[in-house]
Amino acid sequence: NLFNRYNFFEISEKLLESATEETKQTVLFKSEQAQVLLFRKEYERVIELSNDIIKQNRLSYKAYILKGHALYNLNRYPEAEQTYIKAIRFKPQEIQFDIEMLVKLGLIYIKQERWYDAKVIFKQIIKNNPETSFAYRYLGYALTQLGDSNEAEKALMKANILDVENPLIWAYLAIFNLKDGKKYQALECFNELCKVNYNDVKTMKEIANLFYDMEEYEITINIYKRIKDQEKTDGDCYIKIAKIYEEKLDQKKEALKILKEGLDTVLDDNAHQEIELLIQKIEKEQLDLFLGVSDNKENVSDNVANDEKPNKELNLKPNESNDLKEENAENVDDNIEENKE
Repeated sequence: NLFNRYNFFEISEKLLESATEETKQTVLFKSEQAQVLLFRKEYERVIELSNDIIKQNRLSYKAYILKGHALYNLNRYPEAEQTYIKAIRFKPQEIQFDIEMLVKLGLIYIKQERWYDAKVIFKQIIKNNPETSFAYRYLGYALTQLGDSNEAEKALMKANILDVENPLIWAYLAIFNLKDGKKYQALECFNELCKVNYNDVKTMKEIANLFYDMEEYEITINIYKRIKDQEKTDGDCYIKIAKIYEEKLDQKKEALKILKEGLDTVLDDNAHQEIELLIQKIEKEQLDLFLGVSDNKENVSDNVANDEKPNKELNLKPNESNDLKEENAENVDDNIEENKE
């Protein structure tokens, strides 16, 4: 137990190997063994051992925590959440909450976009550990999504003070400022983010979409291109960029260029099909536009030809037409003279 507490798991493993068969059946032995197996990433074995412990002692706080960690690391988040909740329910009053458990439970709520639950968990972490940067970071993000601007800003600024170089804090500050309508502050935060090799696709897409909502289309394209260069098979990037070029900037050639690039790299069948349909749509629009211009030219030519028809139908040559005009003029003069007399 002591070696596990200080993360000396290899030494713990050797000590456990020397245990008697009777000792190996105890809750304490299985609990320490599960801790070592968790370190070795043998998550299924951890779950198995934890279940054995729970059968022997259904109120075992530590067993639920270990099982929850294993489920979390296997990305089985709903099961991990339920296991952590049981651990919280069975926590002895005399001990503090396991911080790692609370962090992982809070992250589950962030992943599931359950902002109120995330707020409650990260506030509890701050209550136990007031100078924990990551707790303020996630609390600020949850409050941003809940629309609590004042408290969100306080939490994010506190996180920034505690860990000024953390790129995720700058990302969350950019999101906060965009949601709060502070475009220039958001740009400053995003510029700080660009100075580091930040590569969280989900957060970058959220920032890009918020810039899009503010009609900052060039910035949106640049962010999506940044994601595309990192995730070359992400069909969503090619589609988003192309639609902005086509629908907002009226740059159909650029839209076609990016879509054809996507055809060669995107692996998802649905995205690939959508790209093909977009290419067909834009090419059809270009063809219709070209044919429309051609029809207009033909109509203009027909109108010009029709303007020349009267002389041709009368078979009058230019000189003959002039002679008729002079003859008509003489007749008018004669009529005027007769009226005078």
